Amino acid sequence: MNRWAKQAWEKNKWKDIEELEMIRKKLKEWLGEELITKSMLYRLNEFIRMAAQAKNLWQREAVSFQEMDCLKWRALFSYSAARNIGEKIKDKEKRKQKTDELIACITKWLEDHEGKLKIPLWNILYNLR
Repeated sequence: MNRWAKQAWEKNKWKDIEELEMIRKKLKEWLGEELITKSMLYRLNEFIRMAAQAKNLWQREAVSFQEMDCLKWRALFSYSAARNIGEKIKDKEKRKQKTDELIACITKWLEDHEGKLKIPLWNILYNLR
C-alpha cells in the first residue's frame, strides 16, 4: 500500500464526528454568506493533505528535501485565504478582520484534525454538484 492510500482512511472517534459536523455547518454557513468561495473549498483539499503530511514528517528521523515541501502549507494557505475570503466585503477593515478570524479558525482545524477535515469538506463539495 502506498503512502497516499494509507492517508485515504481516517480513524475517527464519536467526539471527533460531532466536532467535524460542527465544522461542516460552519463551512456551509460561510459559503452561504459568501465569506468563502467554492474555489477556496477545493483548495482546502490540498492544504489538508499538506498539513497531515507535515505532521507525519515531524515524527520521522530522516526526511528528504523534497518531502519538506508540505511544510509551507501555512504560508500558502494564508496567501490563498487572504485573496479568497471575504471578497464581497467592501469595507477594508471589516474584510481584514473577518479574513484574519477565518484564517485562524481554519488553521486551527487543519492543525487539530488534519486529514479528518476531509469528511466535512467533501460532504459540502459533493452536495454542491
